Amino acid sequence: MRYAAQRWLARHATVQCNRTLPFALLTASFGLLLAALGRTPGATRGLAIMVTLILVMVGVRLIKKGTPPVPEQALEEIRLTRETLRGGHGR
Repeated sequence: MRYAAQRWLARHATVQCNRTLPFALLTASFGLLLAALGRTPGATRGLAIMVTLILVMVGVRLIKKGTPPVPEQALEEIRLTRETLRGGHGR
């Protein structure tokens, strides 16, 4: 049992390393790019804020695009059922 747990941990740690290292390198190179483009610390800070806001807007748009819409009819039926069970008349 002990060896199976060690193999599982080694396999998952390797998979996590394979995901983490490229992300760390990408983040570091992005920081170096911003530092090279911004001549002063204030310009670099402004550039970083601008790029971050653009990436956040793109991310929000992609999340909204990927989420299914709320089923309005189902919500209406739930409301009517709840009113009926509480003694209301519904429609």
